[in-house]
Amino acid sequence: MRAHTADKSQASPSAMLLVLLPVWLALGILQLPLGSTQECLSQQQALGAVRQMQKLLVVQEAAHLRGTQGLRQQLSVLQSHLQRQATKRNETCPQPAVPLNGRMLGQNVRVGHDIHFVCNAGFRLVGSETRICQHNRTWSGTQPFCRSEEGQGWAAGGSSITLSCRVPLCCSLSCRDSSPEALVFTSSFSSGIDDCSSNPCANGGTCVDGSQSYTCLCSPGWSGPSCQSPIYAYWVTLSNASFSRQPRCAEGRPGSRRCSCDAGFQMRAGGMCHDVDECQLFQSNPQTRICLHDCLNLPGSYRCLCPPGYLLHVDHNTCEDVDECTRKQHNCTQGDLCINTFGGHRCVRPKCPPPRHNTSYVKTSAFQCERNPCPMESRACRLAATSISFHYLPLQANSTVPRVLFKMSTTRFVGDSLRFAIMGGRGQGVFAVRRSDRQTGELVLTSPVVGPATLEVELEMSEFSRKVLLGKHIFKVTAFVSPYEF
Repeated sequence: MRAHTADKSQASPSAMLLVLLPVWLALGILQLPLGSTQECLSQQQALGAVRQMQKLLVVQEAAHLRGTQGLRQQLSVLQSHLQRQATKRNETCPQPAVPLNGRMLGQNVRVGHDIHFVCNAGFRLVGSETRICQHNRTWSGTQPFCRSEEGQGWAAGGSSITLSCRVPLCCSLSCRDSSPEALVFTSSFSSGIDDCSSNPCANGGTCVDGSQSYTCLCSPGWSGPSCQSPIYAYWVTLSNASFSRQPRCAEGRPGSRRCSCDAGFQMRAGGMCHDVDECQLFQSNPQTRICLHDCLNLPGSYRCLCPPGYLLHVDHNTCEDVDECTRKQHNCTQGDLCINTFGGHRCVRPKCPPPRHNTSYVKTSAFQCERNPCPMESRACRLAATSISFHYLPLQANSTVPRVLFKMSTTRFVGDSLRFAIMGGRGQGVFAVRRSDRQTGELVLTSPVVGPATLEVELEMSEFSRKVLLGKHIFKVTAFVSPYEF
């Protein structure tokens, strides 16, 4: 009886293990081959069973994590969709008033977007040039208005001409403005005939009435007496009568006369004032260039031009990209996704890989595919990627390097190590992968790229526990390189 009691008080480690483990786990251990006594496991067998159960728990935990991640992603997509719908319905500011003798640039009145105001030639903006739609659905700044601006007048040959320059350069060489109307001519003649009444300037040109004639100030890309001829050049120099004019003269002491030219003009032999071509003087030298892209010479002034897909910035020198996707100016068909790039856009349609070797995928969002459950006997399926995501990056030409383009990480780290690698793609020679911390990898651009170009790279992030693969994720990254450096 004592011996029996002593046997109970000194129970083997195997018996204690069975008490502590869940019922289903204990039954699994009891099904293992028993020792020679047919009653209990040896210590080595018990340790082996524990290791097997640990591996099983790791696999089960990883499967549970994947299911939770998929649910979280679907909830995030639903939340984003609902937020976008709410923004479209409610989060807008009242339509702002357009100032008299001015115009408004921009049409988006949703929260976070801005609009700009400019005045017509001969008027100066008073108030906020830029207003932003704030989260309280009111506009920042103050409502602007356009105030008349006096110019300098002079009389010649029975006509009265007023010249005003809105934004003169400090060197007084030109009148710097983004529009041909930077130099404004207001003419009144005794004949009373308006030579511009027939709208002789084509393709958006501006007509300037003169003495028994007119002058056309052409829009970007057009030239000729009536703006009828297209032009293609790095900078453009127009040539018509408005680029030379009589000087302004004043009588001084008896027998003396003093003459001068308007800003942007220079007196040459013969006593005539000729336009200073700022584009030819400054644009060709990278150190002195006055426009980020192209330059159009105007009488006494110049205008900066931007390539298709860009708009001239409010600073009148640089170009800013037009988001065709947000503005609904794209040509993508139904089912395509619009990706904005620098100077344009691309239409993409990410697709999951076709079924292969008992492995198939289902699309869980616009840019992600998840692997379906694997058959128990399919090792190829278990080794395939558990998820595949698609990423599209707009990139400027000749970007400075090294430059981090993309980061990879996991929301929950189950295993003991992560590995990052480049698996393939077009143009992968300009990319490298590095680790920024224990759970994050980075895709780095290592060489400048001349555009236009499309680069593709496939990245793999694998998670291991004691050298056992728990799962891996594939990132398919596509970079659209612009022809321009801005």
